[in-house]
Amino acid sequence: MRMNKKFRVVLFLVIAAGTITWWYGRPYPSKEILTSRQEVNVKNMSKDMQTRCVGRYLIDLPASFSLYRNSQQLEDDDWVANISMPDDWWKTYIATKRMYYPAFEQFIQRRQKELEKETVSNPLDGPYLKKIWLLPEGLKGIIFERNESFLTPDSTRIIEAYIYTNGVAIKLQKESANDSAPRYKKDRERRGRETNFIPRDINNIKKLLSRITGRQEDEIPTMPGSCIADAFIATDKYVQERENIHSNYTSDIIRGWMISLNMDNFTKGSDGILERAGDISRDVSRMNGYIVREGAFDTSGLYVEEMLLMAPEPSNNRARYSFGLYVNEKTASYKSPGLTMELDNISQIPRSYTQEERIIYTQEEIMTFWDNITHTIRLRPNAL
Repeated sequence: MRMNKKFRVVLFLVIAAGTITWWYGRPYPSKEILTSRQEVNVKNMSKDMQTRCVGRYLIDLPASFSLYRNSQQLEDDDWVANISMPDDWWKTYIATKRMYYPAFEQFIQRRQKELEKETVSNPLDGPYLKKIWLLPEGLKGIIFERNESFLTPDSTRIIEAYIYTNGVAIKLQKESANDSAPRYKKDRERRGRETNFIPRDINNIKKLLSRITGRQEDEIPTMPGSCIADAFIATDKYVQERENIHSNYTSDIIRGWMISLNMDNFTKGSDGILERAGDISRDVSRMNGYIVREGAFDTSGLYVEEMLLMAPEPSNNRARYSFGLYVNEKTASYKSPGLTMELDNISQIPRSYTQEERIIYTQEEIMTFWDNITHTIRLRPNAL
């Protein structure tokens, strides 16, 4: 009897040890089990994969996905990136738009007239348009130096620059300062110095414009630098530019879903997504949701952490998904840029699709689709 009891204990320990070894030794993520119908759906979702460049990373997405913008108007300042040097007080924001050159020329002429007609509340702050700067020889575009607004003192300036390259109009905008006017004497004395960043900022803007070239979405650069929507920024010679670049993609086939990618090479998190899992789980549970999957894996030499969430729509109880992936979240630097990727059917969905028009996929289908694209992420060769 004692032998049988002892045998049962030993057998239990062996089984437990084997289960633990199997559990922790199994690959992550585990492959989803799909029905034949689901396999067909995922195959259609992942059809015609094409390489895209975001920042200094590459990812393969289905050909049906294209860049989504909140606005198609260059003047609406739909920024696709911002960059700065470590000693900059303000960032330089970038917007892009594909257009024909005659349309670009008309846009510049119209913008100049708008700035020339702009008024100021205090006559001492006039004129609103301070100066027009020409670009270096060989570059098509212009730089406007203007007041920040109708109300603000003209010690605060905005540098608004435009360039046309390879069928793409690119706008750069940066805040700057110039308090060299006599009426700012007391301000200068209080600070003990004059603040006039305009010469330096104009020079840096010109250098940046000379490093930007327009590109097609499927054009993958081969030199060091970063991709932004419709363009490429060659690496600065000091190799210390701080970059924050994002691209959103939507599809006419996989309707109602958005893929968002953001590369940031200087912002470091104090903890990783998996370390925040407890707090996230509690927050999601308050919305009757849960963590579908969480874990880490390696792809192309990159350590990746991910968290997949689901919470029902309050209005109709349909599943709302928000999948997130993080690379170098706590260690972002110039040589190891951070990357965040999201897939969701919750926010920023194009308004052209009604709730009824959005395609409903099963959780297994969307998770398999997610795995198909996330495991293609890699640093672009020669990007750094």
